[in-house]
Formats: sequence, C-alpha cells, structure tokens
Amino acid sequence: MADCFTDEGPIQQTQPLFLGVLGSRPDVSAQDIQETILLPMLQELGRTPDKVSLPVEGLSNILISDWAEQLKIPTQLYDADWQRHQKRAKIFRDLRIQQESTHFLIFLNKRSTFNEKLAERLAKQGYTVFTVPYKGLELEQLIIEQPCEPSPPAHPAERGSKRGTGKAQGLLQWLQSGCPESQCLQIDPSEA
Repeated sequence: MADCFTDEGPIQQTQPLFLGVLGSRPDVSAQDIQETILLPMLQELGRTPDKVSLPVEGLSNILISDWAEQLKIPTQLYDADWQRHQKRAKIFRDLRIQQESTHFLIFLNKRSTFNEKLAERLAKQGYTVFTVPYKGLELEQLIIEQPCEPSPPAHPAERGSKRGTGKAQGLLQWLQSGCPESQCLQIDPSEA
C-alpha cells in the first residue's frame, strides 16, 4: 500500500471510531441525551462515530439510535436472543457489541456493579470508555493509569498442612519459652 503525501507531509489516516453503547437509562429525554451525554462525548472525541452499535432495549438506546440516524451515522441494533440463550442472552448480545466497538458509552446500573466492572476492564484493555452514573447524567471518561513497572507476580499459597506444626513443634516452643532447666528435656530439634 502506497503512502499518500501532500505539500505539508504525509497524510495521517484516522482510526475508525465504532461506538458501542451498553446498558440503558429509562429516565432520560432526548434533550438530556444530546446535551449532557452525546455533545460532551463528541467534544472529547473530536468527531462523530463511524458506526454506533447498541441494544434494542431501553429508552436511552432508542434516543441515541434516533440521534445517529438524524446525523446519517450507520447504526447496528442488537436484540437479545432470549429463546436461544435464555438467561445469558444479554451477555451474548453485549459481547457482540464489545467485539465490534473501539469506543464505549456505558450506562451504570444501581442494582448491579456488572457494568462498572466491565467499564474498568475495557479501560484497562486500552479502550476509550465513557460512563454515565445511575444518579445524574454527568458523563465521565474512565481513565485507568497503568503502573510504570509491572508488579511482581503473587505467590500462590502452598496447599496442604503447614510445615513444622504438631506435637513436636508445640514441645519445641515450650522448651524455647524459657522453662526451668530441671523440667526441660534435652531434645534435638532435627529429631522433632
């Protein structure tokens, strides 16, 4: 593939911006979505998304879908297949959205920390993640600082009983505690 050049230098190709929306809010209006969530997010990103992927369910998702269609942004709506996947249908739907997205808008839930943990995990993986808490509509960009030095790996606990415990160990501790010499027995610690 040939590089493109202009008089100023090489043309930088922009990375695709695929926005995935996870979770929803039932208590929002179209004005709330546009003014307090979408506009600040677009200002932070610097451009509109190339594609928006979101669940079919939820009032906030319907409003975001309408907004995207007004701006002629391609949208992909995902429905949970409850018939096929039963209780795990929502997880499979959200996984498909995650696989197709480069940036995320996640609505947090007051009854569960699942979306909060998901947002943290995606941010740790290097994705751009915006969250909307369940109290209020303040858009927050989730930034997780990566440590400069990797921490040493944790040592797993040894399985089985502890070494050096039992009757002989108790006797050695009693002997070392300072018993009177007349009562102490001379025991070699290597034999215990």
